[in-house]
Amino acid sequence: MHFGGRAFFIGPNASGKSNILDALRFLRDVAGEGLQGAVARRGGMSEIRSEAWFLADSEGIARFLRVAKDSVPFAPEDEPDPKSRIIALARRSRSRAIREGLVPVAGDRRRVGPEYALMVGEFARDHWSPERAADRSPSLRRAIERCRRFARDGRW
Repeated sequence: MHFGGRAFFIGPNASGKSNILDALRFLRDVAGEGLQGAVARRGGMSEIRSEAWFLADSEGIARFLRVAKDSVPFAPEDEPDPKSRIIALARRSRSRAIREGLVPVAGDRRRVGPEYALMVGEFARDHWSPERAADRSPSLRRAIERCRRFARDGRW
């Protein structure tokens, strides 16, 4: 992308305007304080991931968390706090390891359990299907389409 002295982003709701601005701010922060500082400013890697996209793969997340598929929200992008929704699902998991890893310990100030970043990373790497998730996530579907267009045409 090339921007002149002033750029305006115009588009319908949920078209990615805020994501572009956040990505530019993130790149600015990386240039100024390095990757670790930019990630830390946003609350760590688990805050940068999009849990709504993970929830959109209801089959994969239900199998990983060992919960009923129908307990996963149908419209994850409408969830006000997808991370809290993942934690709530983990609380009902049939797996003790999932509960102990993802759910914060009673009295702990953290929003997530001690293994949250590691386990969510494992889910993303080994179990998540972006193709399945794109069926229930319009923003992910658009992101995939734009990445494919960029790979094909060299433009967004």
